[in-house]
Amino acid sequence: MGKIVEIPYRVDIIKYVTDIVYRDGKNIFDDYVVVFPGKRPALYVRKLLYERLKSGFVPPFLFSMDEFIEKSYSGDCSIMKTNINLVWMLYNSIKNDLKGFGFNDEFVNFLPWGYKIVNLIEELDIERVNIEGKYYYPRELPAYIEQIVINIGKIREKFHKYIEKKGYITRDMLYADVVSNGDYDWLDRKKIIFAGFFALTKSEKQIVSKLIKEENFEYIIQRESDNWKHFIDTVDVWKKGNEIEYIRNSEISPDAKISVTSAFDDHSEIVGVSNILSRVDNKSDIAVVLPDSSQLFPLLNIVMDGVDIPYNITMGYPLTRSPLYSMFNIIFQLQENKSDDRYYVADFVKLLFHPYIKNIKYGDSDSFVRIIFENIRFEINKEKLFFITKDDLLKLIENKTFRNLFSLEGFEQYSEGDIKTLIEELFSLFIEPFSRIESLEALSKAVESVLHFMHKNTIFENYLLNKKFVVKLLELIDSVKSAEIAREKLGYRVVLNVFRKMCEYENVPFIGSPLRPFQIMGLLETRNLIHERVILLDVNEGILPSDDINDPLIPQGLRKVLNLPTYESRLEIYKYYFNRILKSSKYTDLLYIKNADKERSRFIEGILWKSEKESGKAGKIKHRINEIKFNIPAREESNRAIEKNDKIIEFLHSMEFSASSINMYIHCPYRFYLNKVLNIEEEEEADEEFDRRDVGIFVHKAMEFLFSDKNFVQMTKRYKYNYKNIKRLIERYAEKAFEEKVGKKVGEKLLLFETAKMAIESYVWNFAKGVDSNFNVVATEAPLKGNIIVKNREIKLKGFADRIDSIGNKIVINDYKTGGEDKIPKLGKLTEIKEEDFDREIIKKNFSSVQLPLYVYLYNQMYPDYDFESIDAQLIMLRNKNINKMIKSLFSEEGQNRVEFIEEKFLPVLRFIIEEITDKNIGFVPDHSDDNYCKYCPYNKICK
Repeated sequence: MGKIVEIPYRVDIIKYVTDIVYRDGKNIFDDYVVVFPGKRPALYVRKLLYERLKSGFVPPFLFSMDEFIEKSYSGDCSIMKTNINLVWMLYNSIKNDLKGFGFNDEFVNFLPWGYKIVNLIEELDIERVNIEGKYYYPRELPAYIEQIVINIGKIREKFHKYIEKKGYITRDMLYADVVSNGDYDWLDRKKIIFAGFFALTKSEKQIVSKLIKEENFEYIIQRESDNWKHFIDTVDVWKKGNEIEYIRNSEISPDAKISVTSAFDDHSEIVGVSNILSRVDNKSDIAVVLPDSSQLFPLLNIVMDGVDIPYNITMGYPLTRSPLYSMFNIIFQLQENKSDDRYYVADFVKLLFHPYIKNIKYGDSDSFVRIIFENIRFEINKEKLFFITKDDLLKLIENKTFRNLFSLEGFEQYSEGDIKTLIEELFSLFIEPFSRIESLEALSKAVESVLHFMHKNTIFENYLLNKKFVVKLLELIDSVKSAEIAREKLGYRVVLNVFRKMCEYENVPFIGSPLRPFQIMGLLETRNLIHERVILLDVNEGILPSDDINDPLIPQGLRKVLNLPTYESRLEIYKYYFNRILKSSKYTDLLYIKNADKERSRFIEGILWKSEKESGKAGKIKHRINEIKFNIPAREESNRAIEKNDKIIEFLHSMEFSASSINMYIHCPYRFYLNKVLNIEEEEEADEEFDRRDVGIFVHKAMEFLFSDKNFVQMTKRYKYNYKNIKRLIERYAEKAFEEKVGKKVGEKLLLFETAKMAIESYVWNFAKGVDSNFNVVATEAPLKGNIIVKNREIKLKGFADRIDSIGNKIVINDYKTGGEDKIPKLGKLTEIKEEDFDREIIKKNFSSVQLPLYVYLYNQMYPDYDFESIDAQLIMLRNKNINKMIKSLFSEEGQNRVEFIEEKFLPVLRFIIEEITDKNIGFVPDHSDDNYCKYCPYNKICK
């Protein structure tokens, strides 16, 4: 019979196994078969053997459990490992019964459930569960889920038959076959060691329980207590009634020296790792453990770049979090959001400025492509383009902006033809091939072409992680090419979604070298390994242990009935590996995030409770909880004034001042200088959502169409009788404006259209309820012109009215606002301010916007027959549904003396501001008094 050996946590199990293998003192070890839970320990065994022999040797057979199962398989079926192939085969195996099983019969709708069912069948097979006749459903279980569970036995049977008919075998079927028909002849006379296992599946238990009866079999575990349910259900059962040699471990490993650190977010937690490493002199045997893989890149960028020591990554990282996947996802979005052959500018700009694309090498320059793309973005923003074609781009590059580039140092070798070639290449590789995708085979070829191009023309493969992502993606598309589903004409939207789903289930493995002293790994990768210091991150509830207990198909209650692993069994796994870390290392640093959304793990609470109990006093613990704090010095704002020379003064005198430019100066003279004097564009991000950027353009155009239609205006005066016709006109003009300014109503753009149309309708109905019978529209989109005399010099002024109305002998100037709150002057407070007390700060507080009074003043200058008493101006806040909040009039109160306000308050303010702007002795000074204004200023980085 075999042997079961317990060893304590502090013993290096890999070294322990190597000592057994090496005991004979030879350099040929092929009479041993060693099986670990994963692949990585094999690297360490080979390393240790080489260090002892210092020469070549024949290693033992070293396997992971999966590799051992494959070796013991006696059949001749090909092993099917690609998830999408299995889902496709599952779909075909039950295609005729889909509706009976409660599914939609289209593959794209079946796909998400297909992955879940494949995983469920794999678990049922590996756990050797027969689900027939075992039904238990909580009352809240949805009917369609219940339908799946009821039929899962039939689904599994049909799936298995289909797989076998095609000559394949899956991982779960492989395990089931080895349990029943395993070929162990190759093990004859070999010494077999299974080491480091915890939480075996039912199939693994049956395999081990069969092998353990062999005399040459040794099962090595790390156990220091009797309360582990897994060991009670396995090794404690095997030793009863069998002549198995059982070597009990009575040693208890001492706890590591534990340090607990509290951080307030992900970033500060990574800073905590940096602080720990800065205090450690010997970094030769350290493991940083990441239960949450999302912390990998912050760790590498913030910490490891500053640590002068070779390190290795051993963990799985989701392919969907890689920059490579994000690039292809942008390419897919470009196709999904296009309108005919026109591409949505936001998606196009995202593609241009993806790190892999903007760093394409062209000729001898590393910066040529980036500069071209920056200029393309600038021209797109300047032209206010929503959609773009290749022809549009080729026209854009013919202007002066691009011709000037060729005079720059280092760019003399390039010409307009090079830019055209670059654009042609961009479209022919990254855009056009993906517009004709109908099958996964075609998509695989397009993806492969992009990867080969990137390999030749970028530096992205210089980075180890990028290479791993490329390899994984190439493996994925290679497996798809030979799959049944590859040539199916699914349509490009389905193909793109299938590809995304495939990537969701792929982890990029970083299987590292044991030769490097510094290891970065996931929690499961700590199995069987020992390090002097372990730094464990994210020791928070929900991560360690994970709170992912919601199985959409098999709820916890049913799992217990079927003897499937439950949340409690998973919790034991987390607890076992956590305890093993504490007992096997000398120093353990535990970091967790403490904020409103996260709490520290029950495992830390257990450590603190144990410490408190040992002290015998409530609240007294031996572990100090450190906190990550930042001492951030207050930012020194630049208050240096920009002096005005003669050229600047000459330019200012020739300016045509608008309300927006005057408002800009009132809030920040330095911003006025950058924008109006230096003409540095306020960059509008083309990759923002429509409703955040230019929804106003579409709404303004729709309102222009409506109020330019005289019939519409007349209909509103009797809107109850014309309700349907008005609604029809709103729909028609909204459609027309949207198509003209935005494009087709698809995806998010449809939601934008509906939301904006509702705002227009809300205003129209409120307007119609109160419209005066004498109401008429004088003009829409009307320019306003005028001037003001400042220090005996005529200064030009301008404005632009969205709509001008007449009501009897009164004029109302309207300005539509689709954003948040806009302010009007505080007339009450202004009457209290004397002209001799004017300064920019007082004006900013009480005269936050000059727009409406300026429009009144300009209209009077253009049409003197209308005095100030007969002119009003108002903001129409289209986002407000309440009519009382929708309209903000300049002169909202009866009895206000409009002439006095304009002539005695507004015009002196206007002269004061323009006089200050054009005063050579007053520089342009940054104004940092309004944090909110500075936060959203496009130039805030310049004045830091």
